[in-house]
Amino acid sequence: MSAVNTETIDMLGGVSTNTIAGLLLKIGNMRTRAIRGVRPLNRDCCRFVGPAFTVRYVPVREDLTESASLASPTSHLAGTLDNLPRGCVMVFDMMRDETSGCVGDVLMSRMIVQGVAAVVCDGGMRDTSAIARMAIPVWCAATAPPPSARSLMAADVQTMIACGGVMVRPGDIVVGDEDGVAVIPAHLAEEVARKGVEQERVEAWIRRKVERGAKLAGLYPPREESQAACRAWVAAGSPEEG
Repeated sequence: MSAVNTETIDMLGGVSTNTIAGLLLKIGNMRTRAIRGVRPLNRDCCRFVGPAFTVRYVPVREDLTESASLASPTSHLAGTLDNLPRGCVMVFDMMRDETSGCVGDVLMSRMIVQGVAAVVCDGGMRDTSAIARMAIPVWCAATAPPPSARSLMAADVQTMIACGGVMVRPGDIVVGDEDGVAVIPAHLAEEVARKGVEQERVEAWIRRKVERGAKLAGLYPPREESQAACRAWVAAGSPEEG
């Protein structure tokens, strides 16, 4: 599904959304890569990384309410939820509508069986008590008992969408952790992964130094001297006195 290789995706699993957001700002002056207004249903199950599989909703029209039901054969999602790519992150553009729920526990169970990595929606979610106990990270803006067809209908899948104020394209790499959800354009994923792993390592080394009494001046923000010293410490086997 994604042009991004599995090695890059695995590397990003060890990079925080804080680091990713900072790198995207440095690399491409990208200031709108963190999805806003969403939170995890279960903070103990909120980490994920994978390529985006997008779904776009629009306001329902009264004479098309039958097609708004996900169970309808005329729905734009008909057949889609039974044929999802393993490892994908389902990203729903609900136009920030919190009055109805994106999906419920039955559809979520089907996603889990197919190997979906996570679900992110900028609107409501149904059956949140049951879903929070499932083995899948789910991020949403609110809980909402009514089904999505109350106010929305699916218009497109695998198209450019907006989710929580962020443009998301199919195949973009979506990363979530305790601090939020970040979206990486696919063509930048490898660079962000490589630099992210290095930055995490350097900052951990700097934090170690600071905890032992080192001053920030000349140490943080990290410069080439700090990065070189960290690399030397790693090459030496990360000795305790480092």
